[in-house]
Amino acid sequence: MKRPGVVLAYFILVCVGILMNIIGALIALTNPRVLGIGTPFAMVSAVISLITVIPAIIFIVLFFNLKKNCLTWLYISFGIYFVLGLIGMNWLAVILSAVVGWVVWDYIVHKKIDGKPVFT
Repeated sequence: MKRPGVVLAYFILVCVGILMNIIGALIALTNPRVLGIGTPFAMVSAVISLITVIPAIIFIVLFFNLKKNCLTWLYISFGIYFVLGLIGMNWLAVILSAVVGWVVWDYIVHKKIDGKPVFT
């Protein structure tokens, strides 16, 4: 089945976001001025940021390959961002992750081409 353009566009956006996340975390871990002297919280935050990329990578690979089991990794990756937003009281991040997660879930579950589901 032909891959819809929305899948390719979302794949590119997520990959750019993942790369920016990895680069930002590595910069924070390797440059002590970015972390600030004596701030272990910043170091832990950078490490957590790198760990949260793993479910996002698994999700986007399965999403690009049009696998329906990407839903499990969607729940995990967006759930992590949702919980971290709640912990950090970043309400904009919580709302955005909930809305984007719902839109992506809806696309995966309901998208059909020629009457056949795109994700199998």
